[in-house]
Amino acid sequence: MNDVLAAFYRAMESDLWELRSPAVEKWRKKFAATPPGTPCQFCEQLPDEPLVVAHLLSVELGGPHTSENLLPSCKACMQRAQVSDPITWKTTPRNLAPALAARRLEAFALSENHLLRTRDMAKTKPYVVKLLHRRWQQPRFVVRACMTEQGGLLAFAQHTPMPEGIATRIRLNGGQQVPSAPRVFHIEAGRFHDLVWLLIDRNAWVRRMVLNGFPDPTPEDDGPSRWHETYSSVHDIARRSKSMRGLVDPVPWHEKPMDPRSRRHIAALLALKTNQPLDEEWLAQHRKTDEAFVVADRERSDRIWRSRR
Repeated sequence: MNDVLAAFYRAMESDLWELRSPAVEKWRKKFAATPPGTPCQFCEQLPDEPLVVAHLLSVELGGPHTSENLLPSCKACMQRAQVSDPITWKTTPRNLAPALAARRLEAFALSENHLLRTRDMAKTKPYVVKLLHRRWQQPRFVVRACMTEQGGLLAFAQHTPMPEGIATRIRLNGGQQVPSAPRVFHIEAGRFHDLVWLLIDRNAWVRRMVLNGFPDPTPEDDGPSRWHETYSSVHDIARRSKSMRGLVDPVPWHEKPMDPRSRRHIAALLALKTNQPLDEEWLAQHRKTDEAFVVADRERSDRIWRSRR
């Protein structure tokens, strides 16, 4: 176990270096610049010093380095925004300024976000957005995690406070605190994925740590094992989730609805590839039974009828 912890600490150090907030370019600063006398967009106070440009959702929390995620800020708020979600600065989300709360949701839509646990949940983009908005109502925090044959490890950042009740939930799900590290928890392999997705539903950005010499034994095609995959837009999450549903329950090409010309083209390519003759009888049978064929024929007949009138 000590070897796994040592490799875990080395992976976290390299990840901290990777997530260092890059310097804001001059053109972005100019874009976010405001005229003199403008208050700080976070605390709404007018400081004596000139305002600076800060990330609404820091890069360390998965926020994008784009103009939509930049706001003029006083230096005190900038230092707080670098390590924590602005929603934690107030007692409740309702106390956050409406304009800032709306801007925060826009930043989350462009940030790194996890997929849904089950692929069948991503039925439509509005439904995905609804589920993600439910996550975003809670403070964003970072968890570094790894999975090995000896179990899973979860680590929380040292410079940010742990969300309320998270440590209790981890213990209730079988997690045990590592004696030498107060913010690192060990959990059994059988409970690891359930706990990770529980944290993701609490708006955690879970960073996967790859340990040299200790590979992840979970198969990649397993749904819950894709907890480490993140995408940079809500549209991408809906699109990827729909495409990955085919990995669980693949649909043969000849059962997918398509127009007659496309089906015949694919059948011809398949026959050419397998060096087999084109099965005209099979195509004729599907032309009578397949709903897509029936609809296409009906539309073709309607077009001919309208053209003759």
